[in-house]
Amino acid sequence: RDTGFLICPWPRTRASSVALMRALAEHIGAARIAVSDPAAHDAVIAYTSDLMHIAAAGLCVDFHPDMTLAYAAGAFRDCTRIADINAAAWTELLLSNADNTLGMLDRYMASLAHIRRALAERDEAALCALLDRAGRNKREMLTR
Repeated sequence: RDTGFLICPWPRTRASSVALMRALAEHIGAARIAVSDPAAHDAVIAYTSDLMHIAAAGLCVDFHPDMTLAYAAGAFRDCTRIADINAAAWTELLLSNADNTLGMLDRYMASLAHIRRALAERDEAALCALLDRAGRNKREMLTR
């Protein structure tokens, strides 16, 4: 399985409790187990979850008026799957991690601005370099 399991102990949590949670995670088949303090967890979750939900929602807030499922293939499905969410629950989650998420959203918007600029200027080299960097970064992420 490819299941992840995060353990976020508080400073007063006993090492034996962390070890027990790790053993439980292994027992239920978690393939990726990480121990993180709560603040570091929230900072990373701002990228791996919060920003992904925002990006998917942003793609679905407005869409091309002629769009039909005939045009929708894997990329559409993959990029928008998580937009159909419990809006009230995700509002609470996003607001509870707003500071971290705003930082990641700013970084994402800057990346989109770089891509937009390369497109607007028809800068083939810059666009290719950005897409190449994205691909290299994605491959690196898969090794962590």
